Amino acid sequence: MTPRPDWERVSHLFQQALELAPEARLPFVAARADSATYADVASLLEIYPMAEGFLSTPVAPGAVLRRATHLQPGERLGPFEILGCAGRGGMGEVYRARDTRLGRDVAVKVLSNRNDAADDGERLEREARAIAQLNHPRISTLHDVGSATIDGVATTYLVMELVDGETLAARLRRGPLPLDQALAIACDIAEALVAAHAANIVHRDLKPANVMVTRSGAKLLDFGLARPRLALAGGSSGVSSGETNRTGIVGTLPYMAPEQLRGVVDDARSDLFAFGAVLYEMLTGNRAFDGESDADLIKAVLEHDPPPLPGRAPLVPSELDRIVSTCLAKDPDERWQTARDLQRALQWLRRDKPTAVAPPTSRRLRLPAIIAAAFAFVLGFVGLREWRSAVPPAHRITFSIPAPEGTTFPRGTAEMAVSPDDTQLVFVALNTDGVRRLWVRRFDAVGSRLVEGSEDAHYPFWSPDGSSIAYFTHNKLKRIAAGGGVPQVLCDVVMGTRGGTWNRDGVILFSSFGSPIQRVADTGGAPVPVTELNQSRQELAHAWPVFLPDGKRFLYLAFSNDPAQTALFQGSLGTRSTQRVAAAESNVAIVGSSLVALNKGLLTAHTYDPERLQIQPPRSTMAEGVESDPPLRSGAPFSATRRVVAYRSASPNSRLIWFDRSGREIDSFAGPPGDYHHPALAPDERTLAVEKTDPATGRHTIWTLDFARGATSRLIADAAGAHGPAWSPDGRRVIFSSNRLAGVDLYVADADGTGAARLLLRSPERNGLSITHWPRAGLVVYTVSRKGQKDLAILSLGATQKTEWLLDSAANEEQAQLSPDAKWLAFTSDESGAPEVYVVEARGSGPRRQVSTRGGAQAHWRGDGKELFYLAPDGRLMAVDVTTTTETVETGMPRALFATGITGSFLERFNQFVVTRDGERFLVNISDEDIKSSPITVVVNWDNAADATRRR
Repeated sequence: MTPRPDWERVSHLFQQALELAPEARLPFVAARADSATYADVASLLEIYPMAEGFLSTPVAPGAVLRRATHLQPGERLGPFEILGCAGRGGMGEVYRARDTRLGRDVAVKVLSNRNDAADDGERLEREARAIAQLNHPRISTLHDVGSATIDGVATTYLVMELVDGETLAARLRRGPLPLDQALAIACDIAEALVAAHAANIVHRDLKPANVMVTRSGAKLLDFGLARPRLALAGGSSGVSSGETNRTGIVGTLPYMAPEQLRGVVDDARSDLFAFGAVLYEMLTGNRAFDGESDADLIKAVLEHDPPPLPGRAPLVPSELDRIVSTCLAKDPDERWQTARDLQRALQWLRRDKPTAVAPPTSRRLRLPAIIAAAFAFVLGFVGLREWRSAVPPAHRITFSIPAPEGTTFPRGTAEMAVSPDDTQLVFVALNTDGVRRLWVRRFDAVGSRLVEGSEDAHYPFWSPDGSSIAYFTHNKLKRIAAGGGVPQVLCDVVMGTRGGTWNRDGVILFSSFGSPIQRVADTGGAPVPVTELNQSRQELAHAWPVFLPDGKRFLYLAFSNDPAQTALFQGSLGTRSTQRVAAAESNVAIVGSSLVALNKGLLTAHTYDPERLQIQPPRSTMAEGVESDPPLRSGAPFSATRRVVAYRSASPNSRLIWFDRSGREIDSFAGPPGDYHHPALAPDERTLAVEKTDPATGRHTIWTLDFARGATSRLIADAAGAHGPAWSPDGRRVIFSSNRLAGVDLYVADADGTGAARLLLRSPERNGLSITHWPRAGLVVYTVSRKGQKDLAILSLGATQKTEWLLDSAANEEQAQLSPDAKWLAFTSDESGAPEVYVVEARGSGPRRQVSTRGGAQAHWRGDGKELFYLAPDGRLMAVDVTTTTETVETGMPRALFATGITGSFLERFNQFVVTRDGERFLVNISDEDIKSSPITVVVNWDNAADATRRR
């Protein structure tokens, strides 16, 4: 008699082989059908020799396999052309396909070949007709159902909406979700169930693999494909602990309700049981029910409760524990009775802070308990009872705060601040229109709260009592109540603000690029400098001031044109005399006697002695791998108080991607990743010059990228930094700006890398110069930054150089581009209060015409001058028709071409795209942060070792 194979072992073998070589498209799956033999196993192991090591014993001759349905790219199912395999499950395989009729990509699910395929086909068609009536943003849409003959067998397939993202199952393999993210996904799933149940449709196979997590939220997949049967199909259930059953019960055991396992007719409340199991897994990273065998798993679901949620996830509030427990009740009558009730409970929890569990009535709260309750806020998401019983005072707690729904964090910035009492965080987020606003997240609450009235906010910081928040706009310093309201203008500021600090005497210190530290009263007034830029040290700016605990002395970072001179200094109110503390590369935070700093990705705490100006070696590492923009540009992305540190570890890297006018990705430059800015296309459109940050020094360099050869080479390596390249009209030279002479001057270098860079134009009075356009051999258009104010000028080249103003007004004008015939000038101005694109006669005379209608920046002309392109605040690439005569210019209504994902201050500060002369292709600099905004990480009791020492 032929030995019966160990199917569990064989299945494990194939799964492991597939994970090792997913591109190989494993052609066999284990099954109980006499359609293949041991020879198939042998041939499989010849193809995948690495798989043999996963068998503890050889597969016996006679082992039975079944060839799985396996479609190759290019094959067709009716009008659907297969593009590739997207995944496999117990019911079949899912392929990415192209609908050749409608020209759209879809997901095609091909059902496994089964003995009862005809019955299943009829069942699926009936259910498909019902599910097709659902039209909800949280439910994957079913487009079509059909049949085809595959390997001689009639096979049913379904055509569904193609949802790009990551399955919840894949996400959970990396561990439990942060509470905010788990609640957001739970609310989305509940919303989908409400819609489905209202249409009398029960999912019956709700599990992490059937939830897709996308940038816009979660979507529920595969509705109605796992209808359970009434009883177990004799003997072994045949239900995999991870797959939909293909015999007997159709479902996935760890998520099936007891009544499903007993064969009792189920209803919508069975979905709510599965919902509870999924939510439990999101919060803990562990399944609610598990077992070594199917029998053990069934027994666990029928007879046992899962391990208590607080024991596995102590930071989960008690209200959420009760929601999950109610979902997982064995008796359907004890569960939530409708998905609507469940949804409301989740929405309430997400909107309002969790309620602390009251102590027993026999114990009255005394002063120690009141103090403990205050500290409970710091511990985040923990009720009073849980905190007192489970979390010791020095226990380090870490959790994440994602960007609020519909927003992203500003790319590459550190715009956040922990409140002085350690209970909340204020941060800046951008909505879909690119508008920056303040949000506050209390650590004892579930969601973040918008601070109404805080539009255009930059770099917030708290008042000492935590009742107010100060922040910068483009030209003002404002304060607003922490609860929102009408902001108060404190003073005018220049662009390029670099942080602020507020003491208990009502004094605010702040900084701006190119300026010393300035002082203003928290009630408003005219700011006055409290430091002086030291010319002998070639200082460019004083930035990131922080008060010491006495409220008189303060630290700040002095940036020098000489990197060796950049250092941390200590100053004091009442005198402009300052003292050097130490060389430094980032802004710092002062927490009592501790100084927190970022050094090469390590966020560390040091003991600081302000009397001796001594910083001790690191005593505590708070975080590793914290990446940030250079501090002169954005500052290190962290904020710290005595108990709490918050930081973002955001990748500064970006990719250069070609798009057509419809937004379809054509090609991406395959060079090394980097922190790229200011791409400039050579006149022959074969080469790109681009600014790139050196990760070792934080200084900027100029590189050239050869599209044809895929090669990169460094053109300018300037110790003082090289910025904003532009090509000469003949493509033989590159102009850029550099700080090497203590100002920001214009230099020119040969594009082939030969010879040294030559000074082209020295900036007067340490003004900053940056090139915007080199349209003709004799003309260079550039921006002049004077005390933060930006204006436009033109340099005429020849035997004698001549400069003249193009636009010199109270507004900021920049990003100028001359039309191809050099008669019209397109530029960005904030004269209306927000950046807009304008066109004016080339020499700046005459009336200016506004091109953009709701904000815009980075204008580029098409090669024939008949179209202008720019970026809207929400990152959409806009196009505008242009009609000119010798004396007039007319522009049409802006129309959106596609969304780039670029938003916020990067629209104004850095050029991020180029366009070919024919206006058909666009090279866009897409940041990793544009694709996925990294969350804020919060660490409570970060200095637990120091706390323990203080307690002793």
